[in-house]
Amino acid sequence: MKPDDILHDLPAHTGKAVAHYWKTRMGQQDRQRATGKADQGLRSAVTGGAQMDGFVGASYLRRYEIFCRKLVLERHYTAAAFISSITKEGIQVRFSTPAHDLSVARFAKTLTAHLAAFA
Repeated sequence: MKPDDILHDLPAHTGKAVAHYWKTRMGQQDRQRATGKADQGLRSAVTGGAQMDGFVGASYLRRYEIFCRKLVLERHYTAAAFISSITKEGIQVRFSTPAHDLSVARFAKTLTAHLAAFA
């Protein structure tokens, strides 16, 4: 597949990637249940966000949006993409873009422009 083909139908390809993520995650959960070893992790250590200004009282979704935007605004990254989905919708190739400035399309355009500068 040519890069232009991917960019032309970016929402469909992004949806397929989201569906793949959820199918993989469900398979992992099934294997964990079968072995009796649940993935406990330290979610609070990663998603608590209390140590970062602007995160207190924000939902997890909002925290990730703020974090992505902060990375770009502080020039740690040139661009960032932020999408969300839930299992049922993700498997059906559906996702949402909570913030237009963090869309996959905008990220892809920024990335291709950056790559073109070095071509």
